[in-house]
Amino acid sequence: LRRDPRNRVSGFRRSPAVTIRWATPADADKLDVLAELDEACVPPAPILLAFVGDELWVAQSLRTGALISDPFRPAAEVASLLRQRGRQLSAAS
Repeated sequence: LRRDPRNRVSGFRRSPAVTIRWATPADADKLDVLAELDEACVPPAPILLAFVGDELWVAQSLRTGALISDPFRPAAEVASLLRQRGRQLSAAS
Protein backbone atom coordinates (compact mmCIF):
# COMPACT_ATOMS: atom_id res chain seq x y z
CA LEU A 1 0.00 0.00 0.00
CA ARG A 2 2.42 2.62 -1.14
CA ARG A 3 1.23 6.15 -1.79
CA ASP A 4 1.68 7.65 -5.17
CA PRO A 5 3.38 11.06 -4.65
CA ARG A 6 1.73 12.41 -7.80
CA ASN A 7 -1.70 12.22 -6.14
CA ARG A 8 -0.78 14.06 -2.95
CA VAL A 9 -2.62 17.21 -2.13
CA SER A 10 -0.05 19.94 -1.71
CA GLY A 11 -2.25 22.15 0.44
CA PHE A 12 -5.27 24.35 0.39
CA ARG A 13 -5.88 26.95 -2.25
CA ARG A 14 -4.63 30.26 -0.98
CA SER A 15 -7.04 33.14 -1.22
CA PRO A 16 -6.67 36.74 -0.07
CA ALA A 17 -7.79 37.64 3.42
CA VAL A 18 -11.23 39.17 3.92
CA THR A 19 -11.31 42.12 6.31
CA ILE A 20 -14.58 43.51 7.66
CA ARG A 21 -14.47 46.86 9.43
CA TRP A 22 -16.38 50.07 10.04
CA ALA A 23 -16.21 52.81 7.41
CA THR A 24 -14.38 55.98 8.38
CA PRO A 25 -14.28 59.40 6.71
CA ALA A 26 -11.04 58.30 5.02
CA ASP A 27 -13.06 55.68 3.09
CA ALA A 28 -15.33 58.22 1.38
CA ASP A 29 -13.51 58.08 -1.97
CA LYS A 30 -13.50 54.28 -2.01
CA LEU A 31 -17.21 54.22 -1.20
CA ASP A 32 -17.92 56.71 -4.00
CA VAL A 33 -16.08 54.52 -6.51
CA LEU A 34 -17.86 51.37 -5.30
CA ALA A 35 -21.26 53.07 -5.51
CA GLU A 36 -20.51 54.29 -9.02
CA LEU A 37 -19.51 50.79 -10.12
CA ASP A 38 -22.73 49.41 -8.64
CA GLU A 39 -24.77 52.27 -10.14
CA ALA A 40 -26.19 53.02 -6.70
CA CYS A 41 -25.93 55.62 -3.97
CA VAL A 42 -23.58 55.32 -1.03
CA PRO A 43 -25.73 53.80 1.74
CA PRO A 44 -26.33 55.78 4.95
CA ALA A 45 -24.04 55.39 7.97
CA PRO A 46 -23.14 53.39 9.92
CA ILE A 47 -21.48 51.34 7.17
CA LEU A 48 -19.55 48.10 7.34
CA LEU A 49 -16.93 47.47 4.67
CA ALA A 50 -15.60 44.18 3.33
CA PHE A 51 -12.16 44.21 1.76
CA VAL A 52 -10.62 41.30 -0.11
CA GLY A 53 -6.92 41.84 0.11
CA ASP A 54 -6.63 45.61 -0.17
CA GLU A 55 -9.67 46.10 -2.43
CA LEU A 56 -13.12 47.20 -1.26
CA TRP A 57 -15.66 44.69 -2.63
CA VAL A 58 -18.82 45.24 -0.54
CA ALA A 59 -20.33 47.87 1.75
CA GLN A 60 -23.51 47.64 3.82
CA SER A 61 -25.50 50.16 5.82
CA LEU A 62 -26.48 48.79 9.21
CA ARG A 63 -29.26 51.38 9.42
CA THR A 64 -31.12 50.34 6.25
CA GLY A 65 -29.47 47.07 5.22
CA ALA A 66 -28.68 48.57 1.80
CA LEU A 67 -25.70 46.87 0.20
CA ILE A 68 -23.43 47.92 -2.65
CA SER A 69 -20.81 45.72 -4.28
CA ASP A 70 -18.31 45.61 -7.10
CA PRO A 71 -20.17 43.97 -10.02
CA PHE A 72 -16.85 42.91 -11.55
CA ARG A 73 -15.91 40.73 -8.58
CA PRO A 74 -17.39 37.42 -7.39
CA ALA A 75 -18.67 39.13 -4.25
CA ALA A 76 -21.68 36.99 -3.28
CA GLU A 77 -19.87 35.05 -0.53
CA VAL A 78 -18.19 38.19 0.77
CA ALA A 79 -21.59 39.93 0.86
CA SER A 80 -23.00 37.00 2.82
CA LEU A 81 -20.16 37.28 5.37
CA LEU A 82 -20.75 41.02 5.66
CA ARG A 83 -24.50 40.56 6.22
CA GLN A 84 -23.83 37.96 8.90
CA ARG A 85 -21.39 40.25 10.68
CA GLY A 86 -23.89 43.09 10.44
CA ARG A 87 -26.53 40.90 12.11
CA GLN A 88 -24.09 40.06 14.89
CA LEU A 89 -23.28 43.70 15.52
CA SER A 90 -26.90 44.87 15.48
CA ALA A 91 -28.36 42.02 17.55
CA ALA A 92 -29.85 43.03 20.89
CA SER A 93 -27.55 42.28 23.81
